[in-house]
Amino acid sequence: MVRKGANEPASIAEIWLDAESYKLSSNSDPMRSLSRITPADIQRVATRLFRDATFASIAVGSASLIKPEFERAGKVDVLIERIETKSSDNKTPE
Repeated sequence: MVRKGANEPASIAEIWLDAESYKLSSNSDPMRSLSRITPADIQRVATRLFRDATFASIAVGSASLIKPEFERAGKVDVLIERIETKSSDNKTPE
């Protein structure tokens, strides 16, 4: 991890604490380590992290209009579908 102000005593202490806490290997040149990361490395890690991930999307609007658009990407479950009523039906009693 590269930190702004890494030469300041507080930042040096934080870097040391992170290395000790998370059992990080000491690295004398973090920029060189970062430059060795390839797009393939990032793709491999992303594939492992998101392979079995479940995602959810929330949409507000007419389910009959929105659902076909979302179904292009996969299975769609409509959890709550409310029928709009006239505003006079929604008045709360006084």
